[in-house]
Amino acid sequence: MNVVNTTRQKWLVDDDLVYRLENGSNHDEITVTMVNGSRSMKERKARAKEIMFILNAIPDLLDTLYIADTGYTNDNLPKIIENLHKINKPNN
Repeated sequence: MNVVNTTRQKWLVDDDLVYRLENGSNHDEITVTMVNGSRSMKERKARAKEIMFILNAIPDLLDTLYIADTGYTNDNLPKIIENLHKINKPNN
């Protein structure tokens, strides 16, 4: 289990499951079932880790965007996530 981002509710990863807890219980879960057409557990674990890093980085990034007053909207979130993927790619 990996934990990232100590200032916010943390997304965690366990194999191919990305999840977060609230009051000690599962609150949200994302299961990676396929990566680039493959159901390989190795690939799914790696992608789950990437997703965890991205989800944990979003709150801090959004704070930065609000502070900078760049006009964050839901429309530009996919581009933000794409950039996070490039910047914050975990080591395999």
